[in-house]
Amino acid sequence: MGSVIETIKKYSQRVSKIKRYEEQKKNADRIKNIESRFTMLIYRLSNLSKIIEYSKTNFGFQPTDQLNTLYLDVISEAKKAVTENGLYEDAVTNFDNKFQKALSVTKNEWKQHFVSVSNSINGLNSIVQVVDPELVSKTKDDIYALNSFSEDFKKYECLKNSVDEINKLINTLELDNEIKNFLIKVGNGTAMLSNVNEKILKWVYANGLSNKIRLMFIGK
Repeated sequence: MGSVIETIKKYSQRVSKIKRYEEQKKNADRIKNIESRFTMLIYRLSNLSKIIEYSKTNFGFQPTDQLNTLYLDVISEAKKAVTENGLYEDAVTNFDNKFQKALSVTKNEWKQHFVSVSNSINGLNSIVQVVDPELVSKTKDDIYALNSFSEDFKKYECLKNSVDEINKLINTLELDNEIKNFLIKVGNGTAMLSNVNEKILKWVYANGLSNKIRLMFIGK
């Protein structure tokens, strides 16, 4: 009988060890998940800050006071999540919630602002459409990629580079306002024969564009 009791006791101790191990593993997985969430949120917050600063410099994006306040709240919540004993789970959740709210407002403000940005760039596109249609096509793709706010920093760099290329091309062509307006009309398909004068013809032939500009006949 004694040996049976000892055997049961040994198995009971093994079961207890297994249970403790399982509990430890659950806690370890839970802690790992919290740390992973926090790390990702910090990365996204840092990336958003980089995008906003880049957009302020290159696209004239100006966050409202409301949005600035929201990001200050996000940063404050991130600090609360870090304690001497490790990450505080509820604070990480609060951090996440406030981040999502700030991100939502950022998307709305960017959408409103980007209308004027895209209109301005499309104005440049219409000037060089005849000269370099491939560059214009690429720029249009870059604009489309940012019609909605993106957390992909490379998309903002691509648009900036495309705009720089267009401006560089315009400067190379040495256009005055009369020629610019003519090219805009050509790009929009509204150029008339009456818009062509000797100066424009001279410029067209000097830049080898005589076979790239088409004026259409329209009936009444």
